[in-house]
Amino acid sequence: MFNLEDYERARGLNPSGSTQVDAKSRLFSSISKQYNVVRVVDDYPGYFPVYKQFDVLERIGFLRPKKYSVQQFIDRGATRVVESWKQLKDDVPKRT
Repeated sequence: MFNLEDYERARGLNPSGSTQVDAKSRLFSSISKQYNVVRVVDDYPGYFPVYKQFDVLERIGFLRPKKYSVQQFIDRGATRVVESWKQLKDDVPKRT
């Protein structure tokens, strides 16, 4: 998803380089031009403002309780938070 250059700032190699949130925004902009994204699942609350900016209707936080809280996801734009993949599997519409 990301280019190696997108990690240079995080690794301390280029302090003026783009942040990972900027890189996610560029990537998501490209994806949203090709696809109508209606749901995202992510385990990093920092990316949720990007998904909200692109009007993704269902923004699901995948909780990693030792790192982030449910409130951190909600505060940054998640529409709900799940604790397991099973919770997502159970809400997939059935095909008829």
